[in-house]
Amino acid sequence: MNLKAAGLDQSKYALSLPDDISPRILNISDLKALNELRRRVVSGQLAHPDCYRKEAESPNFPASHLEPALADIHGVICGLIDATGQLVGYGSLSFALPDVPSRADVLDIPADERPRIGYLSSSMIDQNRQGQGLHHALIDWRIQLCTALALSHVVSATWPGNYRSWKHLTAHGLRGKKIVDVAQGLQRTVFHRDLRIPLSEREEAQVTVDIFDIEHQRELIDQGFWICRLLHNGDQALAELCLAATNNALICGQEA
Repeated sequence: MNLKAAGLDQSKYALSLPDDISPRILNISDLKALNELRRRVVSGQLAHPDCYRKEAESPNFPASHLEPALADIHGVICGLIDATGQLVGYGSLSFALPDVPSRADVLDIPADERPRIGYLSSSMIDQNRQGQGLHHALIDWRIQLCTALALSHVVSATWPGNYRSWKHLTAHGLRGKKIVDVAQGLQRTVFHRDLRIPLSEREEAQVTVDIFDIEHQRELIDQGFWICRLLHNGDQALAELCLAATNNALICGQEA
């Protein structure tokens, strides 16, 4: 994988960011700052403990993603730096590794295409910078990296109740295609987008489900529906599901 040709060492990607935020691919010298941001977010800024569980991470993360010069690189981490030099957000892009299980294994992706999967595997924003579109910028940046690296698929997984996270994914064309039980009693919704399929204007929602009615969502997905966007009905948050056959993607209005 030609990481240098993809422009990982320069900020050549078109990103919508506040004026005081600079994007940079992180390296091993950023490990201390990255660990501090992760500790701060996980220990006191999560809406629910299942929004991020470190035991679900791949071994040696994040250090395994901080050496982009290595031939056996597991991925890269996109960092957001404020005007004081503080790391205020990051998003990791993990690469498919031979014979290593992944969340994508539950999807109907042909075996010969699995090496061309990019995983949006972890992302955190400091609470003080929430609501400024930084999650959207990190998703957009990593999708652009996938395109530059000739990857065909983007996959991500979230706790089903973490609608604050998955609404960002669906805004960039990813769709919830499986809800699975994983280790340690965790559940994850697996989102996917085929980058070779153009984004259409909008799908027609077929059914809405309360975002915390996970079993109903799972039943509908098993019947051929995909989670396509978040809808607010007063104080209630609903997941809109669309039939997969009519659902070759959408980019809907982005919320911060």
